[in-house]
Amino acid sequence: MSFNPKLPGEEEDAYQKAEIYFERGSRYLSLKKYKDAIENYLKALEYVPNDYETRFNLAVAYFHSGKFTESLEILKKLLEENPEDPDLYFNIGSIYLETNKFKEAVEYFEKTIDKDNLYLDAFVNLGNALFYLKEYKGAIENYTKAIELDPANPDNYINRAMAYYHLKDKATALADLEKAISLDPTNKKAKLWIDKIENEFNDP
Repeated sequence: MSFNPKLPGEEEDAYQKAEIYFERGSRYLSLKKYKDAIENYLKALEYVPNDYETRFNLAVAYFHSGKFTESLEILKKLLEENPEDPDLYFNIGSIYLETNKFKEAVEYFEKTIDKDNLYLDAFVNLGNALFYLKEYKGAIENYTKAIELDPANPDNYINRAMAYYHLKDKATALADLEKAISLDPTNKKAKLWIDKIENEFNDP
């Protein structure tokens, strides 16, 4: 948060106190101590109620605590104030993904990408939401974009392999899984799926 030392007396003191609680909250957030983070962010907001960064971080802490309703309420208010922030659309989409509202998740991840067409995690999560909706071709398109942006991440190839598998394209799925293994030879999920698909190929 931004602290303005030129404010008069009491207001300056409020900003100083808010800054202390904000920094504490951020330390707890980085340590994944979300309850403590929430307590400190709420305390900071008692002194500076409308600070954007404090409210955003509070929404993140609520999200990781499983308090999706509280997180969503804050994020939607922030979106009214700043409709150009892709992180807001992404985090709202992530809440919908976590709560199995996949169509809503798709909407917000698409809006994220409209604001930032290099937003890697938005492509991954959009692919995931489409996958859960059984829209496998759309999932593949987004996993492919994620691979273009992050070609060294084996998870992107595994995700795409699962979509190909559900489209009955086992050969392409196997190729993606083998690519994942080349990037991470210890990847258990890729190995299990390679064995599964190879067994299916060998079945009479």
